[in-house]
Amino acid sequence: MNHIPDLRRAFMLRGAAIAAAVAAPGIARSTGALLVGMSLPLRGPQSRQAEATRQGVDACFEQANRAGGVAGSLLQLVTVDNEYSPEKTAESLKTFAAQRAVALTSLMGGPLISAAIPVAREVQLPIVGVIHGGDNLRAPGTEIVTHVRVNFAGELAAIARVFVTVGRRRFAVLHASDSSGKAFLNQFSAALNTHGLPIVAAVPYERDTKDFTPMAKAVGASGADVVVVGGVTGPGIAFIRAMRARQSERRSRVCRQLMIALFGPNWEIRREVSHSQALFQALRTRCYLSFANTKPRWR
Repeated sequence: MNHIPDLRRAFMLRGAAIAAAVAAPGIARSTGALLVGMSLPLRGPQSRQAEATRQGVDACFEQANRAGGVAGSLLQLVTVDNEYSPEKTAESLKTFAAQRAVALTSLMGGPLISAAIPVAREVQLPIVGVIHGGDNLRAPGTEIVTHVRVNFAGELAAIARVFVTVGRRRFAVLHASDSSGKAFLNQFSAALNTHGLPIVAAVPYERDTKDFTPMAKAVGASGADVVVVGGVTGPGIAFIRAMRARQSERRSRVCRQLMIALFGPNWEIRREVSHSQALFQALRTRCYLSFANTKPRWR
Protein backbone atom coordinates (compact mmCIF):
# COMPACT_ATOMS: atom_id res chain seq x y z
CA MET A 1 0.00 0.00 0.00
CA ASN A 2 1.26 3.48 -0.87
CA HIS A 3 1.14 5.75 2.18
CA ILE A 4 2.65 8.84 0.53
CA PRO A 5 -0.69 10.75 0.35
CA ASP A 6 -1.29 9.93 4.02
CA LEU A 7 2.16 11.23 4.93
CA ARG A 8 1.59 14.44 3.02
CA ARG A 9 -1.77 14.89 4.74
CA ALA A 10 -0.13 14.25 8.11
CA PHE A 11 2.54 16.85 7.41
CA MET A 12 -0.08 19.42 6.41
CA LEU A 13 -2.12 18.64 9.51
CA ARG A 14 0.98 19.13 11.61
CA GLY A 15 1.62 22.46 9.96
CA ALA A 16 -1.96 23.55 10.62
CA ALA A 17 -1.75 22.40 14.23
CA ILE A 18 1.46 24.35 14.76
CA ALA A 19 -0.04 27.46 13.17
CA ALA A 20 -3.07 27.23 15.45
CA ALA A 21 -0.86 26.75 18.48
CA VAL A 22 1.41 29.71 17.84
CA ALA A 23 -1.51 31.96 16.88
CA ALA A 24 -3.41 31.13 20.07
CA PRO A 25 -4.03 33.83 22.71
CA GLY A 26 -1.23 34.15 25.24
CA ILE A 27 1.63 33.51 22.80
CA ALA A 28 3.98 36.46 22.73
CA ARG A 29 4.22 38.19 19.34
CA SER A 30 7.44 39.67 18.07
CA THR A 31 9.02 40.79 14.86
CA GLY A 32 11.54 37.96 15.20
CA ALA A 33 11.05 34.34 14.19
CA LEU A 34 8.80 31.97 16.10
CA LEU A 35 11.00 29.09 17.20
CA VAL A 36 9.52 25.59 16.96
CA GLY A 37 11.50 22.68 18.35
CA MET A 38 11.76 19.18 16.94
CA SER A 39 13.27 16.28 18.90
CA LEU A 40 13.77 13.23 16.68
CA PRO A 41 15.88 10.04 16.51
CA LEU A 42 18.07 11.14 13.61
CA ARG A 43 20.34 8.11 14.04
CA GLY A 44 19.45 4.47 14.46
CA PRO A 45 16.55 2.29 13.24
CA GLN A 46 14.01 5.15 13.27
CA SER A 47 16.26 7.64 11.44
CA ARG A 48 14.63 7.12 8.04
CA GLN A 49 11.18 8.03 9.29
CA ALA A 50 12.60 10.83 11.43
CA GLU A 51 14.41 12.45 8.51
CA ALA A 52 11.32 12.18 6.29
CA THR A 53 9.31 13.85 9.05
CA ARG A 54 11.86 16.64 9.43
CA GLN A 55 11.88 17.32 5.69
CA GLY A 56 8.09 17.35 5.53
CA VAL A 57 7.65 19.80 8.40
CA ASP A 58 10.47 21.98 7.07
CA ALA A 59 8.67 22.13 3.71
CA CYS A 60 5.43 23.14 5.44
CA PHE A 61 7.25 25.90 7.33
CA GLU A 62 8.85 27.16 4.12
CA GLN A 63 5.43 27.32 2.47
CA ALA A 64 3.96 29.17 5.47
CA ASN A 65 6.85 31.63 5.54
CA ARG A 66 6.44 32.41 1.83
CA ALA A 67 2.85 33.34 2.60
CA GLY A 68 3.94 35.75 5.33
CA GLY A 69 4.46 33.45 8.29
CA VAL A 70 2.16 33.13 11.29
CA ALA A 71 0.85 36.04 13.36
CA GLY A 72 3.22 38.35 11.53
CA SER A 73 6.34 36.29 12.28
CA LEU A 74 8.29 33.69 10.36
CA LEU A 75 8.55 30.12 11.60
CA GLN A 76 11.99 28.72 12.42
CA LEU A 77 12.48 24.97 12.90
CA VAL A 78 15.26 23.80 15.25
CA THR A 79 15.98 20.07 15.34
CA VAL A 80 17.94 17.99 17.86
CA ASP A 81 18.78 14.28 17.83
CA ASN A 82 17.24 12.50 20.83
CA GLU A 83 18.71 9.12 19.82
CA TYR A 84 15.32 7.59 20.73
CA SER A 85 16.13 8.17 24.40
CA PRO A 86 13.34 9.27 26.78
CA GLU A 87 15.90 11.03 28.97
CA LYS A 88 17.40 13.00 26.08
CA THR A 89 13.92 13.81 24.80
CA ALA A 90 12.93 15.28 28.17
CA GLU A 91 16.18 17.25 28.30
CA SER A 92 15.58 18.65 24.81
CA LEU A 93 12.24 20.10 25.92
CA LYS A 94 13.97 22.04 28.68
CA THR A 95 16.48 23.33 26.14
CA PHE A 96 13.73 24.47 23.76
CA ALA A 97 11.87 26.17 26.61
CA ALA A 98 15.04 28.03 27.57
CA GLN A 99 15.32 29.19 23.95
CA ARG A 100 11.75 30.53 24.21
CA ALA A 101 10.31 28.09 21.69
CA VAL A 102 6.55 28.35 21.19
CA ALA A 103 5.97 24.60 20.60
CA LEU A 104 7.50 21.19 20.11
CA THR A 105 6.35 19.35 17.01
CA SER A 106 6.24 15.86 15.50
CA LEU A 107 7.48 13.96 18.51
CA MET A 108 7.40 10.23 17.67
CA GLY A 109 7.54 7.07 19.76
CA GLY A 110 5.26 6.19 22.67
CA PRO A 111 8.02 6.05 25.33
CA LEU A 112 9.42 9.40 24.18
CA ILE A 113 6.05 11.15 24.18
CA SER A 114 5.23 9.72 27.60
CA ALA A 115 8.53 11.02 28.95
CA ALA A 116 8.00 14.44 27.35
CA ILE A 117 4.50 15.18 28.67
CA PRO A 118 5.40 15.87 32.33
CA VAL A 119 8.28 18.12 31.27
CA ALA A 120 6.08 19.91 28.73
CA ARG A 121 3.53 20.63 31.44
CA GLU A 122 6.27 21.86 33.75
CA VAL A 123 7.80 24.30 31.24
CA GLN A 124 4.47 25.03 29.51
CA LEU A 125 5.68 23.98 26.04
CA PRO A 126 2.83 22.66 23.83
CA ILE A 127 3.48 19.42 21.94
CA VAL A 128 1.69 19.67 18.58
CA GLY A 129 1.39 17.48 15.51
CA VAL A 130 1.67 14.11 17.26
CA ILE A 131 0.67 11.10 15.14
CA HIS A 132 0.82 8.39 17.82
CA GLY A 133 -2.35 6.38 18.42
CA GLY A 134 -1.90 5.37 22.06
CA ASP A 135 -4.88 5.94 24.36
CA ASN A 136 -2.54 6.62 27.28
CA LEU A 137 -1.41 9.76 25.46
CA ARG A 138 -5.01 11.02 25.46
CA ALA A 139 -5.74 10.48 29.14
CA PRO A 140 -6.55 13.35 31.54
CA GLY A 141 -3.42 15.38 32.18
CA THR A 142 -2.17 15.10 28.58
CA GLU A 143 -4.13 18.07 27.23
CA ILE A 144 -0.87 19.83 26.36
CA VAL A 145 -0.57 17.36 23.44
CA THR A 146 -2.35 18.09 20.14
CA HIS A 147 -2.98 14.97 18.05
CA VAL A 148 -3.48 14.76 14.27
CA ARG A 149 -4.30 11.05 14.14
CA VAL A 150 -7.10 8.80 15.33
CA ASN A 151 -6.21 6.47 18.20
CA PHE A 152 -4.94 2.91 17.70
CA ALA A 153 -8.27 1.40 18.75
CA GLY A 154 -10.07 3.07 15.85
CA GLU A 155 -7.38 2.11 13.33
CA LEU A 156 -7.08 -1.49 14.49
CA ALA A 157 -10.85 -1.98 14.55
CA ALA A 158 -10.93 -0.91 10.89
CA ILE A 159 -8.04 -3.25 9.99
CA ALA A 160 -9.73 -6.21 11.66
CA ARG A 161 -13.09 -5.43 10.05
CA VAL A 162 -11.63 -5.21 6.53
CA PHE A 163 -9.72 -8.50 6.66
CA VAL A 164 -12.51 -10.43 8.37
CA THR A 165 -14.87 -9.18 5.65
CA VAL A 166 -12.65 -10.74 2.94
CA GLY A 167 -12.48 -14.05 4.77
CA ARG A 168 -9.24 -13.91 6.75
CA ARG A 169 -9.31 -15.59 10.17
CA ARG A 170 -5.75 -16.18 11.35
CA PHE A 171 -4.00 -13.04 12.56
CA ALA A 172 -0.43 -12.68 13.82
CA VAL A 173 0.95 -9.52 15.41
CA LEU A 174 4.54 -8.29 15.40
CA HIS A 175 4.97 -5.76 18.21
CA ALA A 176 7.69 -3.96 20.12
CA SER A 177 8.46 -5.37 23.56
CA ASP A 178 8.06 -1.99 25.30
CA SER A 179 4.89 -0.53 26.82
CA SER A 180 3.81 1.02 23.53
CA GLY A 181 4.13 -2.29 21.70
CA LYS A 182 2.23 -4.19 24.39
CA ALA A 183 -0.57 -1.62 24.27
CA PHE A 184 -0.73 -2.11 20.49
CA LEU A 185 -1.03 -5.88 20.97
CA ASN A 186 -3.79 -5.56 23.57
CA GLN A 187 -5.78 -3.15 21.42
CA PHE A 188 -5.65 -5.38 18.37
CA SER A 189 -6.62 -8.37 20.50
CA ALA A 190 -9.67 -6.40 21.65
CA ALA A 191 -10.52 -5.55 18.03
CA LEU A 192 -10.42 -9.24 17.08
CA ASN A 193 -12.50 -10.23 20.10
CA THR A 194 -15.45 -8.37 18.62
CA HIS A 195 -15.30 -10.88 15.74
CA GLY A 196 -14.77 -13.87 18.01
CA LEU A 197 -11.19 -14.41 16.80
CA PRO A 198 -7.93 -14.89 18.73
CA ILE A 199 -4.41 -13.81 17.81
CA VAL A 200 -2.62 -16.96 16.58
CA ALA A 201 0.89 -15.55 17.22
CA ALA A 202 2.11 -12.53 19.18
CA VAL A 203 5.77 -12.01 18.24
CA PRO A 204 7.75 -9.35 20.18
CA TYR A 205 10.95 -7.61 19.12
CA GLU A 206 13.40 -5.23 20.75
CA ARG A 207 13.67 -1.71 19.34
CA ASP A 208 17.32 -2.24 18.33
CA THR A 209 16.72 -5.58 16.57
CA LYS A 210 18.59 -5.91 13.28
CA ASP A 211 17.84 -9.52 12.23
CA PHE A 212 14.12 -10.33 11.99
CA THR A 213 14.61 -13.86 10.66
CA PRO A 214 13.52 -15.52 13.96
CA MET A 215 10.38 -13.37 14.04
CA ALA A 216 9.58 -14.25 10.43
CA LYS A 217 9.97 -17.95 11.25
CA ALA A 218 7.69 -17.64 14.27
CA VAL A 219 5.00 -15.92 12.22
CA GLY A 220 5.36 -18.46 9.41
CA ALA A 221 5.04 -21.37 11.81
CA SER A 222 1.77 -19.96 13.16
CA GLY A 223 -0.05 -20.41 9.85
CA ALA A 224 -1.28 -16.82 9.94
CA ASP A 225 -2.91 -15.42 6.80
CA VAL A 226 -2.62 -11.80 8.01
CA VAL A 227 0.34 -10.20 9.79
CA VAL A 228 -0.26 -6.89 11.53
CA VAL A 229 3.03 -5.03 12.04
CA GLY A 230 3.09 -2.71 15.03
CA GLY A 231 6.22 -0.61 14.79
CA VAL A 232 8.04 2.24 13.15
CA THR A 233 9.42 2.31 9.62
CA GLY A 234 12.88 0.74 10.06
CA PRO A 235 11.88 -2.43 11.94
CA GLY A 236 8.77 -2.78 9.78
CA ILE A 237 10.82 -2.80 6.57
CA ALA A 238 13.36 -5.25 8.04
CA PHE A 239 10.61 -7.65 9.12
CA ILE A 240 8.85 -7.53 5.73
CA ARG A 241 12.14 -8.30 3.98
CA ALA A 242 12.70 -11.25 6.31
CA MET A 243 9.20 -12.54 5.54
CA ARG A 244 9.79 -12.23 1.79
CA ALA A 245 13.12 -14.03 2.05
CA ARG A 246 11.46 -16.83 3.97
CA GLN A 247 8.64 -17.11 1.42
CA SER A 248 11.16 -17.19 -1.43
CA GLU A 249 13.10 -19.94 0.32
CA ARG A 250 9.88 -21.89 0.88
CA ARG A 251 8.86 -21.56 -2.79
CA SER A 252 12.28 -22.84 -3.86
CA ARG A 253 11.97 -25.81 -1.51
CA VAL A 254 8.46 -26.67 -2.75
CA CYS A 255 9.61 -26.37 -6.38
CA ARG A 256 12.55 -28.69 -5.71
CA GLN A 257 10.28 -31.29 -4.07
CA LEU A 258 7.88 -31.08 -7.02
CA MET A 259 10.67 -31.58 -9.57
CA ILE A 260 11.97 -34.60 -7.66
CA ALA A 261 8.45 -36.05 -7.58
CA LEU A 262 8.02 -35.54 -11.33
CA PHE A 263 11.47 -36.41 -12.67
CA GLY A 264 13.25 -38.36 -9.94
CA PRO A 265 16.15 -37.53 -7.59
CA ASN A 266 18.58 -36.85 -10.49
CA TRP A 267 16.39 -34.18 -12.10
CA GLU A 268 19.08 -31.49 -11.70
CA ILE A 269 21.60 -33.58 -13.69
CA ARG A 270 19.00 -34.18 -16.38
CA ARG A 271 18.25 -30.47 -16.47
CA GLU A 272 21.91 -29.61 -17.01
CA VAL A 273 22.22 -32.27 -19.74
CA SER A 274 19.12 -30.85 -21.41
CA HIS A 275 20.52 -27.34 -21.23
CA SER A 276 23.84 -28.50 -22.69
CA GLN A 277 22.09 -30.29 -25.54
CA ALA A 278 20.05 -27.19 -26.31
CA LEU A 279 23.17 -25.03 -26.28
CA PHE A 280 25.01 -27.51 -28.52
CA GLN A 281 22.15 -27.47 -31.02
CA ALA A 282 22.08 -23.66 -31.02
CA LEU A 283 25.82 -23.51 -31.70
CA ARG A 284 25.51 -25.97 -34.57
CA THR A 285 22.69 -23.93 -36.11
CA ARG A 286 24.62 -20.67 -35.76
CA CYS A 287 27.73 -22.26 -37.23
CA TYR A 288 25.90 -23.55 -40.29
CA LEU A 289 24.26 -20.19 -40.88
CA SER A 290 27.57 -18.34 -40.65
CA PHE A 291 29.68 -20.77 -42.65
CA ALA A 292 27.26 -22.35 -45.08
CA ASN A 293 30.01 -23.68 -47.32
CA THR A 294 32.30 -24.86 -44.53
CA LYS A 295 31.89 -27.98 -42.46
CA PRO A 296 32.71 -27.31 -38.79
CA ARG A 297 35.49 -29.45 -37.35
CA TRP A 298 33.46 -30.50 -34.36
CA ARG A 299 30.51 -31.91 -36.38
